[in-house]
Amino acid sequence: MAKCNFQSACFFNNLMQNKPRTLEYLEEEFCNDNYLKCARHMIYVSQGSGSVPRYLLPEDTMEAYKLLDELQ
Repeated sequence: MAKCNFQSACFFNNLMQNKPRTLEYLEEEFCNDNYLKCARHMIYVSQGSGSVPRYLLPEDTMEAYKLLDELQ
C-alpha cells in the first residue's frame, strides 16, 4: 500500500495517540492509497510543507484550490 510522502510531517497524522474511529477513517482515506486527493498533500506538493496551513483538513479541496490560486 502506497503511503503519502508528507505523512510523517503532517500534523493531521500526529493529532492523537489514541485516535477515535473518525480520525482512523480519515487517515485511511487520505494518508494511504488515496493521498493524491488530500487537500494538504496538494499544497505540500505544489508549495512545500511550510505552506500547508494547520487548519486545512484533508477533505477540504475547495479551500486548497483557493489557497493555491492565491499563492500563484
